Amino acid sequence: MMRYAPAPSGGARVCQAALLVAVLGTVFVARADLPLPPPAGSEPNSPSEASPGLAEPGLGRRALPGAPPPPDSPELNLETFYWDTHPFENAALMQTSVIPGPGESFRPVMTYAPPLGLRPKVYREGVLEFYPWAGISQSFDSNVELTPKNHISDFFATPRFGMELQLGSPDSTYVGSYDTILATHLSYEGYADLFYEHPDLSAYNSLLDFNARIGRDRLVFRPFLKFSDITGNNLQLLQLQDRVRRLETYAGTVGEFAITPITTWRQTYSALDFAHTDHTNINYVTWSTRQELTYLLGNNTARAVLWLGAENTNPSKGFSGSEYLSGVGWQGAFGERVYSELHIGWGQLQLNGPDREIVTDSKGTHLASRWDLSGIRYGGYTTFDWTERLRFTLLYDRDYVYNENAANDNYVTTLTQLKAEIYMGDRWLLIPYMGTSFDTFQLSHGFEVDLRPELELAYIFGKEAYQIIGLEDKSVASRLFIKFGYDFSQNLHGVPSTIEGVRVSTGFNWNF
Repeated sequence: MMRYAPAPSGGARVCQAALLVAVLGTVFVARADLPLPPPAGSEPNSPSEASPGLAEPGLGRRALPGAPPPPDSPELNLETFYWDTHPFENAALMQTSVIPGPGESFRPVMTYAPPLGLRPKVYREGVLEFYPWAGISQSFDSNVELTPKNHISDFFATPRFGMELQLGSPDSTYVGSYDTILATHLSYEGYADLFYEHPDLSAYNSLLDFNARIGRDRLVFRPFLKFSDITGNNLQLLQLQDRVRRLETYAGTVGEFAITPITTWRQTYSALDFAHTDHTNINYVTWSTRQELTYLLGNNTARAVLWLGAENTNPSKGFSGSEYLSGVGWQGAFGERVYSELHIGWGQLQLNGPDREIVTDSKGTHLASRWDLSGIRYGGYTTFDWTERLRFTLLYDRDYVYNENAANDNYVTTLTQLKAEIYMGDRWLLIPYMGTSFDTFQLSHGFEVDLRPELELAYIFGKEAYQIIGLEDKSVASRLFIKFGYDFSQNLHGVPSTIEGVRVSTGFNWNF
């Protein structure tokens, strides 16, 4: 870290240590089925060649016993783009059912889910695999701290490196079965933002992600741990809107149990510790649980979901509160081109403290009533293969978020992201992206809209991103890229406040 701030409070350190010990103590009995934070839409300050939240993790959320690849024939050209980028999807879609036949192990907790990109990562099937990588980029940002006025613009370089360690057979749509009962996956990424004219803004950032799986057939447990230490900002989420150092520790466990051949029970317990090192922002700890009952639909490629959940949050400033959630949803393939997941329901808030509070804003000091932001909550994504050369990915979320800047002025954020991947031929990829969020605040009664369009052009070089029959290397291809981004945020209530920023980045990533 090029710029340090005071260490987290004693309570934050104790909480983080307790979470770490608890999860590592259960590492051989569970792993995460749910997406890990940062929430969909968040992205560190350093531009990367991938859009935020759209990368397939090492131990995937689900897997499916793979069908053997179709035989080579004059009608099947393995050099075509579609087979080159969707090797498993083509094979999976030729199956009539995801349920194994008589005599095979019943694996109900493994359901086919497509990769979230035209060129997803493919993990080798060895018992122990290691994937190192490195890269560097140079960027220009017109508003580094994302302030309404007095913009700081600067160039900065971002050297980065990382590694992934896979022990046991990975959860992946490209691996046909669980050869090992126990599997673990560890990844680490480190990168430094080195500013040219404002070195005091420079920072070293790191992300650690550990998850594991134990079991197969009717019962699978999955523990997970994620830690991030990032100095950055992001208009997609209010809590990342100013450039400060933040530490997030997220841990928990998921258990999946096959009740019958068509019904599955999934139980999740998790905890999040969100802390700062400057002691001026608000820290909080959230404990949560979710119960899901899934039912296999008649087409054997999709499931209906009935779910319940609860969360309790204790901030360092302001009132604590709980949210109780329930709803329905689905997950699975709906036709040969569409895969979709959705959890939608109602969140009922029970917040401590009075319903009216003295606040100071643009109108002066007065008594303000607290809006009840109970309401619709949802989350999920949908992928659609328009053609062999064009894929759309849509992510959608609506959640209640605790404000890290103003006590009790929490908000509901509605976040939508649309990403398209266009294969232009000759190893060229064009990736347009649009993220939007709309935030409603419960105490200041504010409304804020955020927009973030991006455009990336990438050239894939080296060996193929992943290979199929008869080829040896299955690593992800390296790439050169140039990326353009624009941030816009505006307060639509009270005193107008607009934030704008432009960022351009170019660089390369090399996967060994």
